[in-house]
Amino acid sequence: MIAMLRGKVFHKDLEGAIIDAGGVGYRVEMPVSALSALPRDGEEATIFVHTSVREDAIDLFGFTSQSDKRVFTKLISVTGIGPRLALSCLSAMPAEELVAAVVQGNLALLKGIKGVGKKTAERMILELRDVFQGLDVGGGPVKASAGAGPTPAQGAISTAIMLSDLRSGLTNLGFAPADIEAAVRILREKATDLSAEELFREALTVLRKGVS
Repeated sequence: MIAMLRGKVFHKDLEGAIIDAGGVGYRVEMPVSALSALPRDGEEATIFVHTSVREDAIDLFGFTSQSDKRVFTKLISVTGIGPRLALSCLSAMPAEELVAAVVQGNLALLKGIKGVGKKTAERMILELRDVFQGLDVGGGPVKASAGAGPTPAQGAISTAIMLSDLRSGLTNLGFAPADIEAAVRILREKATDLSAEELFREALTVLRKGVS
């Protein structure tokens, strides 16, 4: 079972990357946050991997931090959540926000993730609340609170993080800084209503059409 890859980034796209490790190219599916953190093609990266073995395929799912991988493995333990839906969850928001939403029982926020309906969100809370309680995902252990959702300040911080990750991801794909900033200006107001993955796709659409 492959648990970690260290090698050069050969190619990356919207769904993942090919990592050249010892002359072998491994296709690794990754959340948007991890793709944004990858260096440019030809540069070395370390990817933490979850290997999924099926009868007809072996799929690799990659992360740039052990904590994101840990959250992913907990997510796929939930009834009805497969690896790709778990990736969608981690693309929609940073791992620490996702864990906090589960621990705090924020059903509305979880239902806002593409592919997650009410029943799936309820199962996430039911099956993972105790598991995620006290889990350290980089910002210290997460604790339950009385609040049901993010405050306006938290929302502003989350949007700023998304836009920063967007800039990094577009830079890694080779877009010019001026064009990136123009796209960010166009999409800034939309950012609060989109997941990180949706924002990234919108930015690519804007850039490919041309910005002014």
